Amino acid sequence: MPVRVAYHTITWGKDFLRALDEITEVGYKAFETFGLEEYYSRVEEFKELLARRGLTLTSIYCEGSFIDGDKLKEEISQIRRTIEFLNKMRCAQVILGGGRKKEEGNTTEDYRTMASTLNEIGKIACDYGLQLCYHPHSGTMVENRQQLTWLCESTAPELIFLTPDTAHLVRGGADPVEVFRTYSDRIKYVHFKDIRDNEFVELGEGIVNFTKLIKVLEENNYRGWVVVELDTTGLTPRISAMISKKYLQDKGIKL
Repeated sequence: MPVRVAYHTITWGKDFLRALDEITEVGYKAFETFGLEEYYSRVEEFKELLARRGLTLTSIYCEGSFIDGDKLKEEISQIRRTIEFLNKMRCAQVILGGGRKKEEGNTTEDYRTMASTLNEIGKIACDYGLQLCYHPHSGTMVENRQQLTWLCESTAPELIFLTPDTAHLVRGGADPVEVFRTYSDRIKYVHFKDIRDNEFVELGEGIVNFTKLIKVLEENNYRGWVVVELDTTGLTPRISAMISKKYLQDKGIKL
């Protein structure tokens, strides 16, 4: 499959430089991460840091409440700073998750506010030449199939694209294959993650049907990033990355 494969630094927690070193050692050429604020004013230094390892930054994951009026201005400002940094790094997408899920349930007005906020941020991303790709995520306002339908019907398709996460879709009761087929025109970035007994695991160790997902991506001439992600591991981050790498290679996917 002629797509670009990357690995997420999340498995290493805050040990960012170790994450880069081990991702490189395993054989991945690109990565996604979060929380790079310390480098936003040190772009050339960051580029050199990556160049020494032969790595490419694919994107940064951001999140927000998107409904709390007293926080929205700062949330949008922070995401704008991230978009500016990604523009300097020549990334094509910014990944956005969130929407504060209320214990008592979210109101129709909450969802209206969230849609409006996402469209606003999407316009900012567009102005910088990036695509905003929303990431449905358990524990947020968009975690199940019905909520995903709402998102896609309530936001501007030219501003809001998707980053489906295969394991989070399963957690939310959705069929990843159906989602990939239905929204092939809005999917510009993908997270490959496996799940078993509601816990995230290495690729091939869970129940996600990656064979069918790869076929759907091929049928739709997908050319974006596929980012392998694993939040935590009972092994080591490096070993987990190697397990997922071997699984992809066995599927005929080159890093």
